[in-house]
Amino acid sequence: MRFYAIFLSEGDVIGDEPLYRKVVEEAKRMGLSGITVVKGHMGFGKHKDSLDLDPFHSYGDKPVIVIVVETEEKGERLVQMVKNLKSDALVVSWEVTVH
Repeated sequence: MRFYAIFLSEGDVIGDEPLYRKVVEEAKRMGLSGITVVKGHMGFGKHKDSLDLDPFHSYGDKPVIVIVVETEEKGERLVQMVKNLKSDALVVSWEVTVH
């Protein structure tokens, strides 16, 4: 099994739908075991663009992390789908033991 963390932002959209929602829907369609979306309060990316550095307001472009624990085969298919939609999305993964 592998742990995948896909780093996006609330402002990443496909049409009028948030990219993270599209990723969840695709994961479900692909038969993945589960997926979790975690919204961050603030952060910045590789270009040092701030992602809502005012944590007391709900507006802005906040960071989003999509977390998946899945077989490498299914996880890599999901990663490829994300990369096709947002080529510069940061994805990290590592091998895990599930108890």
